[in-house]
Amino acid sequence: MTIGDRLRILRKESGLKVWELAEELSVSPNYISKRELGYYKADIVTGLLYAEYFGVTLDWLVGRVADRDGHKGSSILDVPTADLAAVHNRLTA
Repeated sequence: MTIGDRLRILRKESGLKVWELAEELSVSPNYISKRELGYYKADIVTGLLYAEYFGVTLDWLVGRVADRDGHKGSSILDVPTADLAAVHNRLTA
């Protein structure tokens, strides 16, 4: 299973349309779609943004552990999701 597959699963399980998730994360719907389809390579900021938003570990998102709660504890970064979105937007602008 790819990162894109996992991102799509999380979005659909949350009942979100692509445009709704894009709005929540302050990115374009096209960006979400291309991430899910694997057109963009994964980067740490996006991984952290998704992991924080959906409440899963980065290890699960990248396929290092099978259990979504694996190694769950304190956040990898103690940064609010909105701040991660701002960093992401600056890096991808």
